[in-house]
Amino acid sequence: MTDDEKTKNRIFIRKKDREIYQSIKTANGILSKASNSELFVMAMVLGFKEKGKGSLKNISSDANEGFIRIESVDDDSWNMIKAFALYEEEDVNVLGDIDKMLDIAEKYANEGIKVLNKVYFDKDTDFTEVLEEKLINEFDSHEIG
Repeated sequence: MTDDEKTKNRIFIRKKDREIYQSIKTANGILSKASNSELFVMAMVLGFKEKGKGSLKNISSDANEGFIRIESVDDDSWNMIKAFALYEEEDVNVLGDIDKMLDIAEKYANEGIKVLNKVYFDKDTDFTEVLEEKLINEFDSHEIG
């Protein structure tokens, strides 16, 4: 990507979802100390699990707002964003397009934040057990390793 091309400086979420992110961070529980990028990645993973590849919707630009400054995203979160972009595009060239990688990540997270909210605040289940089960099932479904 050349210097002349526009590159996002923030990860975007839907405006209406900001309250969900904040309620998770302010609730007593395992995610109360999570960073915005950690919550975003969890939402992204759950969005992937719920919707799968290729079934994502664009969000309208007037319905979203900057949520995470790009420079504050940790390496683990970037690696997840890159992995999802590679999976979605099936082309390593996507790694050179930050805007495209973030668009993909935002779509998955926008699908998954409601799932994260539901699972996290469900009093009848243990959040970590549910998340672990979803991740193991996904891993097993791809017959990796």
